[in-house]
Amino acid sequence: MVSLSLVTVITVVLLLNKNNGKNYHYASYLLIFGCSLFGLYWIHNSLYVIGGLPFFLSVFSTGLLAFYVATFYIVALALSRIYAFSSLEIAAVITGLELLRSLLFSGFPWLEIGVLGVDLPLANLAPFLGSYGVTFFIVLCSATLVHNFNFRSVCRVLSLVLISFFVGLINLTNETKDPIKILLVQGGIPQLIKFNPEHELKVQKKYYSLIKTAISNNDKIEAIILPETALIRPLELTDKDFLEELSSLIATSDSKLITGIPYVKNENWYNSLLLLKPNLKNPFFFEIAGEYHKQHLVPFGEFVPTGFKWFIEKMKIPLGDFSRGESIQTPIILGEHRIVSNICFEDLFNAEIIEHLKQPGLQNESTILLNISNLGWFGESNSLKYHLMAARMRSIETAKPTVRSTNTGMTAHIDHKGTIKTLLQPTKPGYMVAEISGRAGQTPFTNYGNTPVLLLSIFVLIAGAARRFFR
Repeated sequence: MVSLSLVTVITVVLLLNKNNGKNYHYASYLLIFGCSLFGLYWIHNSLYVIGGLPFFLSVFSTGLLAFYVATFYIVALALSRIYAFSSLEIAAVITGLELLRSLLFSGFPWLEIGVLGVDLPLANLAPFLGSYGVTFFIVLCSATLVHNFNFRSVCRVLSLVLISFFVGLINLTNETKDPIKILLVQGGIPQLIKFNPEHELKVQKKYYSLIKTAISNNDKIEAIILPETALIRPLELTDKDFLEELSSLIATSDSKLITGIPYVKNENWYNSLLLLKPNLKNPFFFEIAGEYHKQHLVPFGEFVPTGFKWFIEKMKIPLGDFSRGESIQTPIILGEHRIVSNICFEDLFNAEIIEHLKQPGLQNESTILLNISNLGWFGESNSLKYHLMAARMRSIETAKPTVRSTNTGMTAHIDHKGTIKTLLQPTKPGYMVAEISGRAGQTPFTNYGNTPVLLLSIFVLIAGAARRFFR
C-alpha cells in the first residue's frame, strides 16, 4: 500500500507555520517535492524503460510532473504563513487546490489526500462528501493537533473519528437478491511485448488458456471480463481463427465476453470496452451487445497535447491518437444488473463516475462499477496500489461494488464499503471468480457530487476573511 506516512508528512509540513526562517521555508518546499517525487517515480519507468525516451529527458519530465503536483501544496504552505490560517482555513485551501488540480490541463488528481486515507475511519464520510470531503477532514484533524496540541484538540479529533465510525454503519444503497457470477482475467502480459505483433498469437493463447481453465473449473459464469486492450486490434482485424475458437469456448458456458479493445466508428478510433455475445454465424464470430468508449483520455498516451508532437516522436512505441467517447453512455446490461464502466485512470475522477450513475432509471437499478486497466507501463510500482485505493474510494462514495480486470494488477473484487473481497497477485497471470450483488439506490455524494465540499471550503475562507477584516 502507498504509505499513509505520505499523507502525514505532507499535511504536517503544510501546517508548521510558526517558524518563519528562510532555511526552514526551503527545507519545507524540498520535503514536499520529495514526497511528490516518491509518489510519482513510476512515471520514469513508463517513459524510459517502456517508452524509450532518452534517460535525462525522462528524469526531467518525471521531476517536472512531481514539481507540478508539489506546487499546489507549496502554495498552500506559503498562504498559511502569510495569513496565519486557522485549521479550518488550511483544510479549505488544500481541499480547494486539490479540486483545482483535478480539473487543470485535463486533470491529474494523483496522490489525492482523501484517496490516500481510504483506510482511515474518516473515509466513511465519502458517501456524503466524496474523497475531497475526506481530504478536508484529514487536513482539519491534522491542523487541529498541530496548531494546539492539548487535551481539548485531541478530544475534538477523536469525536470526529468516532462520528465517522458510526456513519460507516449506515447502508445507503440496497443489495439486490440475485448475484451475478463474473470471471476476471489477469493476463500478466509484460508491456514490452503486449503490443508487439510478433507476440500477438502468444498473448491470445495466454488469454484463451486462462479462460478455458476457469470455465472448466466453474459453472454458470455469466460474464468473462478481460483487461484494457486485451485485444490490440478491432474485431474486424483480429485473427479469425482465434475469434472462432474463443467464441466456441465461451458459448459452451453460455457466457458473454467483456473486453478492452480498439473500436473504429466513422473513421474515429476509440479505446473501448465491448460486451460481446458469441455468435458463430456472425462474420467476426461475436456480436456487439453493449459498448463503452473511454471519454477521459490520457495526455501523451492516448492523445497528443498541442505543441508536444516532438516529445512523442522521441518515444519508440506506438501511442494512440484516440477520439473521446460521449460524456453519457448507456450502461452495459447483464441480466438485471447495470454495469457502469470506466477505463484505466478514469476512476480517479469521482465527478465523472457519478455522472454515469445519474442517468434516468439507474437510481433504482442494480448497479456494479467496472474498471478495466492496463498498468503494465508502470511495472510493480506503487501506482498499482494507488489505483486500487482510488477504485476502493469510488465504491465507498457511491456505495456500489467494483470489479477490476487489469493486465498486471491489481485485479480485484471490492464491495460497496470499499473492502477488498478478493485480490490477485500483481504482475502474475491468473483469474478469479466473483459472485457480486449489485446495489440499487444513490448516496448523497452521487446526487450532489463535489458541490457541498466546494461550498464548504468557500464559506470557510469567506468567513475567515471577514473575521480578519472586521477584527
